[in-house]
Amino acid sequence: MPSILTIFVIAVFLMGDAARPLIAQVAQRQVIEGTGEASDGDTIIVGNKKIRLVGIDAPELAQVCKNKSGNEYPCGQKAKAALQNLLSKGSLYCQTRGTDEFKRALAECWILGKGGSITNVNEVMVMAGMAFAFTKFSEEYTALEALAAKQKAGLWSGKFQFPWAYRESQKPTPPPTARPIPMPTSAAKCPPRRPYCKSIRSCERACFLLQDCGFGALDGDNDGIPCENVCRRRCR
Repeated sequence: MPSILTIFVIAVFLMGDAARPLIAQVAQRQVIEGTGEASDGDTIIVGNKKIRLVGIDAPELAQVCKNKSGNEYPCGQKAKAALQNLLSKGSLYCQTRGTDEFKRALAECWILGKGGSITNVNEVMVMAGMAFAFTKFSEEYTALEALAAKQKAGLWSGKFQFPWAYRESQKPTPPPTARPIPMPTSAAKCPPRRPYCKSIRSCERACFLLQDCGFGALDGDNDGIPCENVCRRRCR
């Protein structure tokens, strides 16, 4: 069976001269194939190579979430199990897009299953609610995340902390300085009443009002994006 890369190159060639620069772009990407083993919910090991699924972020292995009944469960381990289940369904094919700060290959990956089936691993993890769009680096999977949230798939059926927020919360608190310098509080800038989204002109202002002032009603659907008339991504 021809590889995905071969099929893609043939398809682009048939599209004509205007599309042929895509061939050169794809040809520069390294291909990793083999049997994958899940290291966590967004990292795969193939032989001696570590692959970080690009554009998505799954709960950390030690992370705990709550299900719809309010009971805690190890959501990081569950995300890893979901990824491992995908990897068990066939051979792995990945196209890299560079490396991350930990020297892992950033890649979009597919599972080539029986009967010629092809499954996009990055997409399925987000659609199943086992990972999130990593909007700090890419908005490629935001639409799929919105669909998963709407359907309350996976983690979205209960309560959780976004992985990047969890990692931030685990960082050690720096010791206080001997002579702390008083800083102005952002609360002084908060309006006495919650403004309506139609009166807010920037995403930065909407995020400030949501995060610093506590006006949770600005994020009516609880997807982390306040005032969607001016914001297209979650606040950081």
